[in-house]
Amino acid sequence: MQLSIWTGAYADLPAADAVRNLRSLGWQAFDLCTEHVCTIAADQNPAARIEEFRAALAETASSCRQAHAKLDADVGHPDATRRAGDLSTVESHLRLCARLGLREVVVHPGCQQGYTSAAEFREQLRTNVAAFRRLGELAGVLGLCVCVENLFDAVSRGRRCFGAMICDLLELFDAARSPALAAVLDTSHANVQRLDIGAAIRELGGKLAATHISDNDGTGDQHRSPGHGRIDWRSVVAALRETGYGGCFNLEIPGERHPEPAIHDLRMRHARELAEAVLELQAPQGLDRRPAAG
Repeated sequence: MQLSIWTGAYADLPAADAVRNLRSLGWQAFDLCTEHVCTIAADQNPAARIEEFRAALAETASSCRQAHAKLDADVGHPDATRRAGDLSTVESHLRLCARLGLREVVVHPGCQQGYTSAAEFREQLRTNVAAFRRLGELAGVLGLCVCVENLFDAVSRGRRCFGAMICDLLELFDAARSPALAAVLDTSHANVQRLDIGAAIRELGGKLAATHISDNDGTGDQHRSPGHGRIDWRSVVAALRETGYGGCFNLEIPGERHPEPAIHDLRMRHARELAEAVLELQAPQGLDRRPAAG
């Protein structure tokens, strides 16, 4: 696993400067946040911003393999006009990420208004399959992997949210039948949903291609650094090793932002130390401790 952090820690800066800041704090691998993806895409000269970002990676001996497409895009929205517009935006972000030299692009499941019946679920599955089949086809051409993120029910205010359960994602992948589709596991979302995160990782198995790593106390989507919540990190790391996960152990921790720059920098530096310690945790007794493949 490669330790990385999302560039949203410095979303107020250009993406290239965010990389330089984080590199000075000890980070060497990055996930391009949705704010930076949207800013580059909207720039009058996106080619120049792409070149600046790639140059910043080269000069700092850093890497970036994943990104997050537009955060609030709903590619399965029941309104056809909204759905078409969001799909078009995500497709443009896939093309941008390919030009940036990235590998995985995170997209939220569609139909974020949630459902209350089996019939609603089947309809939302249908629209998600259509959307992600289309995105998967483009990703395959571009050499990318579209990673569908697990959500949680609180997003939809009491309704069951499509993608809150791992079985939703697996059913989507099975129906879409695209080799360019995979999953990204957000540990904070899973914890709010009361999932056994180690079991969720094992259930995804080889379909897990990316992670959003953060912690919370289970009462909300707080996105804190590992250890600042109640997630069982021994179980999480053991499951990642057992399944042979080889992607990024990527911190997405907006809950650690601080308005005082010096304190904020310290939090980002400390987050790396915490993540390194988490990755060194040994599995609890009784858990499979086989080494990861490869």
